[in-house]
Amino acid sequence: MDMSSGGTVPDRKPLHEDLPIEMAWIEGRRIYIRCAYDSDINQRLIAMNAEWHKERGLRYVGTVRKAKVLEVLSVEIEQRRARRETEQRAVGSGLRVLVPIGLPTSFHEQATRMGAVWDSGEHLYRVPNTETRTGLRALVDTVVAEREQREREQRQRESDARRARESATTEKAVRVLAHAVQQAAEQAVQRRERALAESPHPVTGEVEYVHEVVLERLTTAQAEDRGWPLDSVQQLPDSRRGVVLTRAVWFTNAERASGSDWHPDAPDTPHWNILYTLAILDTAENPDHQPT
Repeated sequence: MDMSSGGTVPDRKPLHEDLPIEMAWIEGRRIYIRCAYDSDINQRLIAMNAEWHKERGLRYVGTVRKAKVLEVLSVEIEQRRARRETEQRAVGSGLRVLVPIGLPTSFHEQATRMGAVWDSGEHLYRVPNTETRTGLRALVDTVVAEREQREREQRQRESDARRARESATTEKAVRVLAHAVQQAAEQAVQRRERALAESPHPVTGEVEYVHEVVLERLTTAQAEDRGWPLDSVQQLPDSRRGVVLTRAVWFTNAERASGSDWHPDAPDTPHWNILYTLAILDTAENPDHQPT
């Protein structure tokens, strides 16, 4: 005996060999049918005055109307019979088609319509004949090619987005650097004007660049604190003196030292660079003036 809401009920019996007992069955003097509310089967059962079992959520009619119910379910019966026969042919043929993991549901739906039967244990389709096998293989190739194309397009979109972000970052860095260069140039002009006003010697108008190479291991802060301070007066190897207007500090690693940043007055090993810009002073009138 089966138990259901409402108490003990008679045993269920199949209504038809091609219908699963979960869909339609005979129970005592009634035939119960489970179907979707908006389905054609439900509408046809309503048309034949089938009753609704509220507690169980099922349509039912008396067994005397079995022939009519089978007529209503005839399409479903034929589809399931055809499906069973197709599965039997596919399994019996020994023909198989391997498929990649992760293909979309639409592919599997189309494969089923072609007569292929899915073997979940082997992760492959069994097909009834060589024609179906050829068609399914072609479908696999098409779906895989479409997936690979989508993946390429996605990678391209991600690459374009990354380049756009990098470009935006580079443009921002260029703007920041240009602003910094402009500020440094303005500060250099201001220091030069201040040197003209405060120095006991006039500025000759000459500008000299001095490149200092430091091989010691330094932090960035230590490197920036090293060397001649701005606005100080320094003596060059040729005895000329000048006011330090600007000072740039940067580090060169081993790769760049022996490659793109190589220059005659620097080694091909890692080092710090300090580049000074000096405004040369005219010290002819007071040669004894000492650098600060």
